[in-house]
Amino acid sequence: MAGRTSSPAAVTMSSDQELVITRVFDAPRDLVFKAGTEPQRLMRWSGPNGFTTPFCKVDLRPGGVFHYCMRSPEGQDYWGRGVYREIVEPERIVYLDSFADEEGTPVEPAHYGMSRPPGRNAGDGDVHRAWRHDKGYPASCRPRGGS
Repeated sequence: MAGRTSSPAAVTMSSDQELVITRVFDAPRDLVFKAGTEPQRLMRWSGPNGFTTPFCKVDLRPGGVFHYCMRSPEGQDYWGRGVYREIVEPERIVYLDSFADEEGTPVEPAHYGMSRPPGRNAGDGDVHRAWRHDKGYPASCRPRGGS
């Protein structure tokens, strides 16, 4: 999708536990879906600007797991996993996302030195967040390269 343009990501909270990220790409829908579901494509662009994605495994089916590692510019690895809830190719991907360890076991944000938001308790869902990604766009961050 090099050379294509996209709109800035629009991020809204539709409920206490659901973050909705919408982004419009100037690219064919099937290509955007592949970029968000094929490990080799995800590893080229997914994650915050400046990060790399050295590991990505995708089992693209309801109940399947998306396990990944994002590496910061300082070399810190941040593991995560998503469990797919709904897949409508090439329109929609719904998965439950969480921090994880290298084996894919969910962990608290504190595992990576992050603190819980004020007023939240361990049972309030801070490990597992529901993410809904429309149009096959699975990343919550600005894509690498700054667009």
